[in-house]
Amino acid sequence: MQSIKTMSEELNDKFLANAGKIVIALGLVVLLYSFCSFFIESLYFILVKLFPKSFTTIFTIGFVFVVLTMFFVLHYGVMVLITRLERNQPSSIGYLFLGFKHTRTSGAVWIFSILLFVCLVLSLMPVILNIDLSTQESIEKFLTNQQVINLVILGKTFEVSVLTVCLQVGALIFCVSFCVLFYMFSFVWIIIYDLPDVVGINACIRSFKMVKSHFFHFFGFLVYISRNCIFIILAIDFIKLMLFCFSKKMLNSFLGYLFGLLGFIVVLVFTSKISIAIPFYYDKISEDAKVNN
Repeated sequence: MQSIKTMSEELNDKFLANAGKIVIALGLVVLLYSFCSFFIESLYFILVKLFPKSFTTIFTIGFVFVVLTMFFVLHYGVMVLITRLERNQPSSIGYLFLGFKHTRTSGAVWIFSILLFVCLVLSLMPVILNIDLSTQESIEKFLTNQQVINLVILGKTFEVSVLTVCLQVGALIFCVSFCVLFYMFSFVWIIIYDLPDVVGINACIRSFKMVKSHFFHFFGFLVYISRNCIFIILAIDFIKLMLFCFSKKMLNSFLGYLFGLLGFIVVLVFTSKISIAIPFYYDKISEDAKVNN
């Protein structure tokens, strides 16, 4: 396996050559997913009104799983498109919808949907443990009369709602659990695309073994190629925290929104780079395996 620095330089050339196409592909997937989610959500609210309240929990769980399934079906398409771009193969927007055609992805879609559902449940634990969700009245009472806690930052005391703290902690838990659960399955979609006979749990096992054998090298590679984006994101969050400490009005001012927009752009670049890094590293492992054999 090549050094991380050498691979990073090679990846940067590929990324710069395809950055525009990758960003457009990711943007289209977000729009498609938003449209599908809106349609499914509308159907969900109709069903909730038509059926008794006892069915609400069933409809809610079903709604969550349908939305998650749609996300991974579209994710398969975008990963195939980006993989073809990384390999300098002919690509088109039509590949985004490949997940609806390749039914062999269904096993992995369900496995990933369950894993993401676990991430969501874990991220909601701070809310579940600190807020009474037993009745609709208690929820409405909490939202109208939100409890606050005193938070000390840089020697200053700030009143922050319990819900805000729970949501922030939940977001952190979601990010950590997502990375932990999905890191080992980074190559699943590429394996299913390249090897039609290897699907579902077998594709997950194959990806797990590939990542396990290059665990620290792969992780170091991902961190190295995205180090600038990570540094900028942390810097933006620190500046926003300073604005919050100085004045809440500053955070809600034009300056605060400007940093928010900059943060969104950096996250988009970060996501685009990680997206092409995965098939790039997979191909490097495959090349090494052919040479060794």
